Amino acid sequence: MLLASAWGTLFARLEPENLLFNSALSILLAAVLHVSAAPLSPSPWGVVFILCSIFASTALLAVARSTILQPQIGEAEPQEETSPQSDSPVSSWRRARTTKAAAILWMPLVGACITCFIFGLTWDPIISSEETRLPDPLGPWKSLIGPALIAAIVAIIALRKADSSPLRLLNRAVYPIAVALLLALPVIATTSDLVAGIIDVLTQASFAVIALAIWCSMASAARSVPLAASLVFPACFAVLALTLVAGLCGIAVIGTDGRTICLVILTVYLALIAITFALGSRTEKENRPDARPADSRTYIHRRCDELSSAHALSPREREVLYYLGRGYNHGFVADKLYISENTVRTHVRHIYGKLGISSREELLELIDADTAQK
Repeated sequence: MLLASAWGTLFARLEPENLLFNSALSILLAAVLHVSAAPLSPSPWGVVFILCSIFASTALLAVARSTILQPQIGEAEPQEETSPQSDSPVSSWRRARTTKAAAILWMPLVGACITCFIFGLTWDPIISSEETRLPDPLGPWKSLIGPALIAAIVAIIALRKADSSPLRLLNRAVYPIAVALLLALPVIATTSDLVAGIIDVLTQASFAVIALAIWCSMASAARSVPLAASLVFPACFAVLALTLVAGLCGIAVIGTDGRTICLVILTVYLALIAITFALGSRTEKENRPDARPADSRTYIHRRCDELSSAHALSPREREVLYYLGRGYNHGFVADKLYISENTVRTHVRHIYGKLGISSREELLELIDADTAQK
């Protein structure tokens, strides 16, 4: 847990796209190590392999800390948000930041807790009076194929769509599907090797998605609120461990009723997600500025690209400029990009400095200047 928390403090400093990409690669590396250690696990060589992996991770952590924690030359490192705005009480400010952290974490954390509970509940099919559900045609390779597929998909999305929000897509669309699959798969029984192989791959891929989502969400929460990552990560790990222990303790008591519990939890979880999405869509529509014609939005996007290229804006500054040009405030941009409002303000200062302006009004005039000239 200590080593994972130390890595979490570094991942919390990454931008969303880099965070998602590096997290996917980490999950793939963990899968490779798991498959490599499987043949050695009963022997002393397995212990040696684990110790070597821990040593290598610690050494790599030291190298990563010296690289990530050192600001690049010519770039100002965003300052952490340590005090509330002058027109807001301290208690209201802290409450707002805590609410934001909860909004980021609740769905991935609840889904991960459900997964850990069901995983513990189905850990030993003999104790729970369950028969072996499926054949195992892939063996240990299923632990590599599923995470490898997820890592490849994430890498393609993160590299080809640098101006999108893949982390938001992961939490809102892919993650609920992964949890639903893990809750539904225990009720499926088959003797076909092909079907069993597909289910094994989907199961491992779903576990990879859940691990990816909860890790990135913890990092985003630690980045977006004034809480140390050394507190956020251990607290979440402790909650997940408790739910796993609860599932293990419930094996002998619940027995074959575990399948029914999976279906009940699946129904409740999907209902909560549907309600959350409905409320989130309504709030987003209420906070959205007046609608503009499609050609106007396309024009603003094109003008932002022109200004970004002419004034050497970074990819992240260009993405922030898209939202500023359409009239969104700092809080909305922070929620959309999974970054803190203080980071948004830092990017805005850099954008204003490169464009030679000092206010939002001047920015809007600069965007409209092309039309005025025409």
